[in-house]
Amino acid sequence: MLYLVDTDVLIAAKNLYYALDRIPHFWKWILHHAANDRVKIPPKVIDEILRGSKEDDLSTWVKSNRATLELAESVDANDWSETLTVGYGYASVEAAQHDLVEQRADPFLVAHALFDTSVRRVVTLEKVTTAPTNLPNPINRKIPTVCDLLGIKHLDTFTLIRELDFRIPLS
Repeated sequence: MLYLVDTDVLIAAKNLYYALDRIPHFWKWILHHAANDRVKIPPKVIDEILRGSKEDDLSTWVKSNRATLELAESVDANDWSETLTVGYGYASVEAAQHDLVEQRADPFLVAHALFDTSVRRVVTLEKVTTAPTNLPNPINRKIPTVCDLLGIKHLDTFTLIRELDFRIPLS
């Protein structure tokens, strides 16, 4: 199984649950699984983290470990097209270009998972808040909605922790 991690998973871990300086075991665990090709971060997601408004512990950690963390592949053109048209509901890839001026990472994350839905999962903390047909702008669709439309399994950080058996040793 390959788990593809969304930006929000790392930001929430750093800010809320597993601060880099307080729970370093979590970050070593992520690196261990990244080195063994079970957890990866697509290039656009890494770019999104590094484009953040300030240099912080997370961006420093990502920069230092980019070679291990990064999914070393480009998005397949067919998966990209299907993500934008079926998942996000655009009439065509060209129609989506207007909304993707900022090169948002979400569609890339989903397209990488679409490459092989039998062994790839998306890890995100996003929640579905609106039915996809009621959204005024397709780019506002949340990752779980897009994944559901494309038949991609998705999970949150805590399910990932259970599936890959994260444990903190007691001292």
